[in-house]
Amino acid sequence: MSRHSWRSVLLVGVFAAAVVVACDLAVQRVVPIQHQTEVEDAIAELRDSDPTVLVLGSSHARTWEVVGEEVARRTNGANRILAVPVEFGKLRVYDWVLRHRILPLLDDLGPEGRPRRPSVSHVILVTEWWDSLDDGTPPANLPSRAWTSRDFLEDAAEHGLVAYNRNWLTSRWLRLTRGSILAQDRGYGRVSKGLVRAIRGDDPESARQDTVFRVRKWQRMIEAGAEGVCAPEDMAALADMISILEDRDLDVTIVLYPRKPATITPRAKETTLATYAREVRRVAEPAGVPVHDWSTENPLTDRDFRDDFDHVTPEGNRLLTEWMLDGDLRWLVAPDAGANVTADAKPAGGGRS
Repeated sequence: MSRHSWRSVLLVGVFAAAVVVACDLAVQRVVPIQHQTEVEDAIAELRDSDPTVLVLGSSHARTWEVVGEEVARRTNGANRILAVPVEFGKLRVYDWVLRHRILPLLDDLGPEGRPRRPSVSHVILVTEWWDSLDDGTPPANLPSRAWTSRDFLEDAAEHGLVAYNRNWLTSRWLRLTRGSILAQDRGYGRVSKGLVRAIRGDDPESARQDTVFRVRKWQRMIEAGAEGVCAPEDMAALADMISILEDRDLDVTIVLYPRKPATITPRAKETTLATYAREVRRVAEPAGVPVHDWSTENPLTDRDFRDDFDHVTPEGNRLLTEWMLDGDLRWLVAPDAGANVTADAKPAGGGRS
């Protein structure tokens, strides 16, 4: 190929890349990128800090980023919370993250043989029924959210490049393209929905029908969870985490995270949610670990949840923060309250009508 031809190909490539970047930036004006803390980010922060409280859970653990800000304000920095959110949950994955990512840093010693992070005294485990549901497949969020490059290479050496460990490669690509909404939105559909809304405007009736459909879908999903909730592997993982933490003289608290009220039917409350709460207590109470069941007992209303029906809005997180710090978790800001004496107590904070 001649020099002129190579130059033409290069110019076409540069122009095409510029068009893609321009389109990406234009779309971001309508659908902004939503960067959220992942395991990798939390571990990096832990490596460089000395918190007093660790929070381990699914994406719901991100609520404690808001809690942490308020706790630091009220205690003048005496209590410092670091949340480790594992997107998509599962108790067996939390157990792996605790063993392989968190404990090595807690056990890390400085030059004088003293712990580099001596202030950690309490771990809050944030969970819900979904975390114990076994669908018969390995949790894909373990390689995608929790593995390091070494974990990937060891698994690939043993099993070859398979669908399971390729989840790690996909996550690496997403980390490299964090500035692109087109890359970050793959599999979510936020871009298409956002653009349609921007062009057509809001359609109240369509939105109402979509809400009705999705509420019923969630209701059926939670009711169906009664058949597979409390999988033995996940409940064993919960017991393992409690044992590991208590062996290190760390206090443990378990919180069952709030669920959107509209998605909880009486049947779901009496079966799936009740079964999970009972089994969590069965594992936790012999070890003296308090369990706070906020699944339905909390101040949040439907409007405090995001469009995904799962996560809490910024306003809802502030409301929930005030409520928990005035109630079950008041020990975070009032040392004399005692962390392990309110397992069965109702929070002092009031709901919102």
